[in-house]
Amino acid sequence: MRGSPFSKPPNMAIPHTRGMTGGSLTNFFLKRLFYTKYTLENFSNPILARDVLVSDLMQMFSFLREISPDASAGFPKRTQKTIFSIGTLVTKNEEYEAALKSFLEAGFGPEDCEYLYINNVNTNQASAYHGLNCLLDAAQGDYVILCHQDIRLSFDNRHILEARLSELDMIDQNWGLAGNAGGVALNSLSMRITDIYGENQSIGTFPRKVMSLDENFILVRRRARLGFSNDLSGFHFYGTDICLNANIMGYNAYVINFHLRHLGRGQMGADFHSARRAFEKKWNHALRPRLLQTTCAQIIVGYQCRPDRRIIVFRIKSLLKRIEKTFGHLMKSLMRQS
Repeated sequence: MRGSPFSKPPNMAIPHTRGMTGGSLTNFFLKRLFYTKYTLENFSNPILARDVLVSDLMQMFSFLREISPDASAGFPKRTQKTIFSIGTLVTKNEEYEAALKSFLEAGFGPEDCEYLYINNVNTNQASAYHGLNCLLDAAQGDYVILCHQDIRLSFDNRHILEARLSELDMIDQNWGLAGNAGGVALNSLSMRITDIYGENQSIGTFPRKVMSLDENFILVRRRARLGFSNDLSGFHFYGTDICLNANIMGYNAYVINFHLRHLGRGQMGADFHSARRAFEKKWNHALRPRLLQTTCAQIIVGYQCRPDRRIIVFRIKSLLKRIEKTFGHLMKSLMRQS
């Protein structure tokens, strides 16, 4: 008799998953797969069947590893060659399960791919900056995909991604980052995505060098040894942060023609604006003009003979917007009185 896809099979115990590789989220996936695959089975020897199934499932999920944000914890090593590491901060088990299934179906199999995650389900163990740095430290793939749990590879697959990366290799040996959306210049974007704002969006030509990348999908070339700022936290602007770090280290970021679906909606609440102020403060200080003293010379960095007109215009516009936001209601009130 057919039961619910996640109902417990008759006379079958739930697989004992405590202590398995991958931690609590792996347990979640094991049980889901166990229920789905074996609900319709009628085992003659449930105890023996259970032991065999658990062994198979443990092997099947050996590519899924939970990473502790505690840097002192150390990271287990894989024995086989790894091409892609897929890293995610997980807050919803079901969403991550769907993303994992999407990647597996698109060709990112366990034979040469690994899936790393930080478990933020019950509490935020790590911010994006710190957590993704931990995932980069643990990753063993040639390419590290840092992505949201709410993306789905509904259109392009692994073969297409590998072709796009080969294209980058041919045009720029110093590429370090790739994504599906980013900023080219002020008021200019490059994008290849389907999201809540539109289906099959394709803006600009590809690959396109950019100054920032959207955080839903960022691919890091591991040999470039890039990372996120240690003195920033939160969950905003980290895509721009790693692009700036890459630029300083001599690497470039690109938007490539890799089409996927992003289900999320960007949030611009109080934490967004707070993160923006912290980001500006950090990078204004980091990029300040300086006179450097070495043991054998004095060096001037950060000074320009001619100021950038675009930056001046941008700062003026930003200042006017802040003035309007702060004093706009007062000015309107004075105008009405007069």
